[in-house]
Formats: sequence, structure tokens, C-alpha cells
Amino acid sequence: ETGTWVKSNDKTLDKEMSAGAQVKLMFNKLYERYVDPSYRATKDYSDKDINKAIVLHEGDSIPGFPSIDAFLALVLPKLEELKEPADLLLGEVFAFLDSIACQLINKNFQRFPSIINEITEIVSKVLSQERDRARAIVDSLVDAETGYLFTNDFDYLTHRTATVSYTH
Repeated sequence: ETGTWVKSNDKTLDKEMSAGAQVKLMFNKLYERYVDPSYRATKDYSDKDINKAIVLHEGDSIPGFPSIDAFLALVLPKLEELKEPADLLLGEVFAFLDSIACQLINKNFQRFPSIINEITEIVSKVLSQERDRARAIVDSLVDAETGYLFTNDFDYLTHRTATVSYTH
């Protein structure tokens, strides 16, 4: 019949989620707890901790307004916590991809069992190299986000930055 769903015709019911979709799902869950509306970054800080940071970083700030250094002293330890989950996820994705690669090699080269170990070794080496490159990129991105300092100070931008040149 036209316009009716026939279960036997639906071939998607028996299929697994693709490896790419599984990896994307892992990445989507990475910082899930931080975007939850109930998450409070300062829940571990007492009023005493906040006041201590304000007193410790008093200086050239406008009276009644804490300095940016007090804010950074409180927020940087929280931003540093973003590194470990990213590194753990990288390890999980590597293990997952390595597992998928081994399954594919065993399936596709079952007629040539003598070369399975050699191909597996080559693929594992490439995956390890790419994992290390990805780790360097992820670490750089997290470091860039945690070390970002916004300023309009022309002297700072032109003389005290080694990696970014500033043109006015």
C-alpha cells in the first residue's frame, strides 16, 4: 500500500550508529556539565576565598570595583580544569578508533592472515602519531583560552607579545 510504513522494509532498524557519529557524540558530551543551567563555577568558593582574592589583588583598581587580577585568580583554576577532560576524551577517541581499525583490518584481510599484524602495527603507529598531533592542538587551544588576556594597551600589544603582532 502507498503511504503506509512496513516494518520489514525499514532497513535502518538493524544498523548501528556509525563510528563518526559515535565520536561526535563523545565530543558533544565533553563539556556537557558546564553548559547545564544548574552549573555554578563559583560553588567551591566561599565568601572568604573571594574576599581573600580581592584583598590580595588590590592595587590600581577603581574603588568599589575589584581588579581583573582578583577575577583571574578565581577563574583560572576553574579554566585549568578543562584540560583533563579534553585529554581523557582524546585517549577515549584514540582507543575507539584503534578498535574500529583492528576490526576492519581483521575483517578485510582475513584471507591474508600473515599480514594482519603488520598492517595493524602500521595503522596503530599512524593513529598514535595523529593522537599526539591532536593532543598538541587541543592543549594549545585550551592554553589559548585559559591564557587569553584582553587589552587595548598599545604598548603591551606591540612590545610584550611574542606570538601575535598587532597592527594599528
